[in-house]
Amino acid sequence: MKKFLKIISAIILLFVVAIFALPYFYKDKIVNYIKADINKNINAKVDFKDVDLSLFKSFPNFNLGIDQLTVDGVETFKNVRLLEAKDLNLTLDIKSVFGGDQIKINKIGVEHAKVNILVLENGKANYDITKPSDTQSEPSKFNIDLKQYFIKNSDLIYDDKSMGFKAELKNLNHVGSGKLSEKIYELKTKSTVDTLTITYGNIDYLHKVKADVTTDFDISGDFSKFTLKNTLATINDLPIKADGFVEMKENEIVMDINYKTENANIAQLLSLVPKVYMPDLTGVKTGGVAKLSGFVKGHSTETDLPGFKLLVDVQNASIQYPDLPEKISN
Repeated sequence: MKKFLKIISAIILLFVVAIFALPYFYKDKIVNYIKADINKNINAKVDFKDVDLSLFKSFPNFNLGIDQLTVDGVETFKNVRLLEAKDLNLTLDIKSVFGGDQIKINKIGVEHAKVNILVLENGKANYDITKPSDTQSEPSKFNIDLKQYFIKNSDLIYDDKSMGFKAELKNLNHVGSGKLSEKIYELKTKSTVDTLTITYGNIDYLHKVKADVTTDFDISGDFSKFTLKNTLATINDLPIKADGFVEMKENEIVMDINYKTENANIAQLLSLVPKVYMPDLTGVKTGGVAKLSGFVKGHSTETDLPGFKLLVDVQNASIQYPDLPEKISN
């Protein structure tokens, strides 16, 4: 009996050692596979310093860590870096790594990333790096099933020269999870941004405001339609509820979004006034409440913009500047 137990113990030990050693035996093969498939499908220069393959962090799943990942533009966007990330981490279903046509990712996360999206005046964008499909070539086997993702301590710049629009997000933290299928992606997300600046026509309509957003997304399988549900956005302490959808078609963008806020105070509302109209609120005393509601509805093309409505209901409002003896009431 003792001899039998020793044999079983030895087999178990050998099995465990083999499992934890597998990533090291297959490391070069997996790295080469990833690089080859990326180069096959994108028009950009991708590089990374090191890859960590392990079963220890997420056993029995497979953990893949990529250090100092960079994605640089080529041709028109040469010397324009699209992405720089200190750490990219993936947790995969181990069975899908070594067999099958689909890589199942249980979790993917990026930390300390810098994303720089640039759209030129002619509409050409540096994020459009997917190569045109070739019906004669063998289709890629690198299919992904994603279940959970996160972004931590990252910065994002979206600069659209064709529209004169720019958005800059500092220290973005975003978490998403949900159900994924062939027809629809159901995601629950939460995002926080330390500072958000939105510029249009050289005017800062939002200048370094703090934002906190929770929302549920229904995303079509081809990523052409995004439906917002249970959305609550807090911008400089002003809570805004929203729902609706945005659908991207071949020659237009169709949208129907409703928003409203209730029981906001005047100071919260004034914090969103562009600084070009109200440079400084320091020392200003305010009173009263305000309700804000509206919609953005219609289609957007090269010649048309969607319709919009903004309704502000102010009650018992008052404003008093520190240098003026009287306050503005009602």
